[in-house]
Amino acid sequence: MDEEKKAIRAKIRRLRAQMTREEIGQRSLEIWKRVLESGVYRSCSAVYIYMSLPGEVETRTLIQRAWEDGKKVAVPKTDLEKRQLRFYEIRSFGQVRPGVMGILEPSEVEGARSVPDPDDATLMIVPGVAFDRQRHRIGYGGGFYDRYLELHPLLQTAAAAFDFQILDRVPAGEHDKKPDCIYTPSEVIR
Repeated sequence: MDEEKKAIRAKIRRLRAQMTREEIGQRSLEIWKRVLESGVYRSCSAVYIYMSLPGEVETRTLIQRAWEDGKKVAVPKTDLEKRQLRFYEIRSFGQVRPGVMGILEPSEVEGARSVPDPDDATLMIVPGVAFDRQRHRIGYGGGFYDRYLELHPLLQTAAAAFDFQILDRVPAGEHDKKPDCIYTPSEVIR
């Protein structure tokens, strides 16, 4: 299963690398439009969301909109030693700095504050490399989100993906957590 996941990750990385910045921006806007129209977004009081890397669905747009809508926004900080994620509330992009693997993370020095455990009024946007129509997810291989979701079962979860990230089947193990739904530019998979 690990070799199959590795091959899928490499294939999706190649496809993402072929996209222009403009294509990423436009398709990301189409995804976030679907999210903003959803009942789960409208009813949540907090959005826990990753800071996107180049080639991923761009998350700054949704973060900015969530602030405008009066929602609390929290982003993850990776603790490699404990192999876990901790989420911190941010109120501006000035509160993030490059961290593990160059991913933007909250900075306590810049005023980011640790948040309490999420509840059912929290929407978490989980990252992923590839998904299938049963909502199985291949992440980046560290299991950080699977462990976090195991500890916080009340969270409402969604994933954002470009259409080419939806495959017929992705390998999944018993510990792999599925998002409640997946938003793409062309559909919502439940």
